[in-house]
Amino acid sequence: MLPLLADTIGLLAPPQAGEKTPASSHILHPLTPAVASASAASGCCCCSAPLSCVVVDLETTGFSPTADEILEVGCVELRWTPSSRTTLTGPKDAAPCAPSLEKQGSCGVLEGLWTRGGRVFHRYVRPSHPRRISAAATAVHGITWEKVQHCAPWPVVASELVAYMTLIRADALFTKSVQVEAAQHGGHSAVHLPPLVAHNALFDARFLAHHLQRCGYQIFWHPQYPLTCTRQWAQVAYPHLANNLDTLCAFLSIDGAADRATNGHGALTDATLTALLFLRMCCRWTERFGGGG
Repeated sequence: MLPLLADTIGLLAPPQAGEKTPASSHILHPLTPAVASASAASGCCCCSAPLSCVVVDLETTGFSPTADEILEVGCVELRWTPSSRTTLTGPKDAAPCAPSLEKQGSCGVLEGLWTRGGRVFHRYVRPSHPRRISAAATAVHGITWEKVQHCAPWPVVASELVAYMTLIRADALFTKSVQVEAAQHGGHSAVHLPPLVAHNALFDARFLAHHLQRCGYQIFWHPQYPLTCTRQWAQVAYPHLANNLDTLCAFLSIDGAADRATNGHGALTDATLTALLFLRMCCRWTERFGGGG
């Protein structure tokens, strides 16, 4: 077993300029007993403090971050809440991370350390020209010019997304007044991202980084847990399966998988399913390996 794949977050470093392949996995997260013990020894405070990450999905006009545009953004919060049973004295004391299998869509506390957070972000984006949306792209996600022509352009959506990400990272309440202030003063500023999770994460991360930078934002990835790819994790956990979201969600009996297979892609739908996939794989991984590293 690859050691870091016992951790459920931080399987990838963030994309670098010109990078073609994922960087070496080197990020640890205090989810497993082995990591909790190591984090305690190093003085890491994240084991004992709550932490939120954002599951993100983008729908775009194509595959190139530099040539194509973002049409839809969906974000779902996942919440790390240390259990009262968790201490940092040794591997046997870390609590398991088994998600509730009865109410997958709820924001209730699970039987371990991960929960569904309550903060969600969803926007459609008007592209620069109607011709930017090809028939091939519409066939994938169903987005047409008619659907988004009255939506905000990317710079406006980017400022709102930055406000959402900033408040998640700061663990602050997401209020309308703060969102408006961020939108009015967006651009040409530093953005400290929370930990991000995505399915095929480098695709979303590269699009997000490029298009935020085009709006004048300077991106700073989370120093410990920048980017986690559920697709890469699934390749190791379930090598006998195709690693697409439909197949994995159907295999793990995740609610909503059949609807997506029938109705197609959507950024918020895909982000929600990816969040549920993350939680379910936490459960299965812990059952399979006992949470050890």
